[in-house]
Amino acid sequence: MIRGFVCCAALAIVASLQTANAEEGLFVAVGIGGADVDYDGPLFASDDPVEFDSSSSLLAGEILVGYEFANDLFVEIGERGYASFNLGLGDQISLSAIRTGLGYSWSSESRLGIVTKAGLAFWDLRARESFLFNPGPEEQTRQQGTDLFLEAGVEFRFTDAFRMGLSWEYVAVDFGGASSVMATFKFVP
Repeated sequence: MIRGFVCCAALAIVASLQTANAEEGLFVAVGIGGADVDYDGPLFASDDPVEFDSSSSLLAGEILVGYEFANDLFVEIGERGYASFNLGLGDQISLSAIRTGLGYSWSSESRLGIVTKAGLAFWDLRARESFLFNPGPEEQTRQQGTDLFLEAGVEFRFTDAFRMGLSWEYVAVDFGGASSVMATFKFVP
């Protein structure tokens, strides 16, 4: 519910900034890529601390909305989700994050540009214990937090209305870290 409110409020604020200037305005982007999640700590109340690495095999996807100013600065908000993965004997883990950030997009006359951004990731990690080798009921746990993220990449402007980018992101979350490489498709109405 809070996520829905934050997204709606941010979308309303960004939409209210829309102007007729061709160099600035609202954009929508979708992305898909691969991710790696590292975890270090107790997963369930009955567990000793565990360490795991998702081995760079997770699928990640994102959708975001933002506003680009005439001076190449932009603000955005969106959600990034990571595919659920199994740990050990069937314990299942899922991770998602609402992200909001400020970025800068520098582009040359050749339509190729460099994009950097930083912001906050409001993450949500959920884990469900497997029933295999578990004598009692399945335990479920949820951890949430807010941490900084950094992202850098390149972007190619096919037209003024369509851009495609490739970026790397890292979030140093409380339980370890999450990094991803994303291909992003940005649409400027």
